[in-house]
Amino acid sequence: AHAHPLGGHIVIPCESDPDLHFDDNREPEAARMCRACPAREACLALALDMESGQGPTGRYGVWGGLTPAERAAFAGVGAAGRGVVVRGVRHLRAPRG
Repeated sequence: AHAHPLGGHIVIPCESDPDLHFDDNREPEAARMCRACPAREACLALALDMESGQGPTGRYGVWGGLTPAERAAFAGVGAAGRGVVVRGVRHLRAPRG
C-alpha cells in the first residue's frame, strides 16, 4: 500500500505484478489493470512529467493506462486541454500553473 496525499493508504493493482507494465507483449492486459486503479491519473501525470520533451522512443511501459505510443500522442493533445479517449477511458491532463 502507498501513502495517499489525502491520508490513509491505497492499494494499487500493479503492485501484484509490476513486471506486467513493462512487457511489450502484455500492454493490453496492463492497461486493463489500470482502469480501476485509484492512482491512475497521478500515475499518468507522473509519466508525462518524466517524459516531457521526449519522443516515442524515450517512453517505456504502461503508465496510467496508456502505452508509450498513446502517451506520446496524448502529450500533444493533453497540452491543449482537451484530453484524449483511449479504449473508452477519457484521460484528462491537469492544467499547469
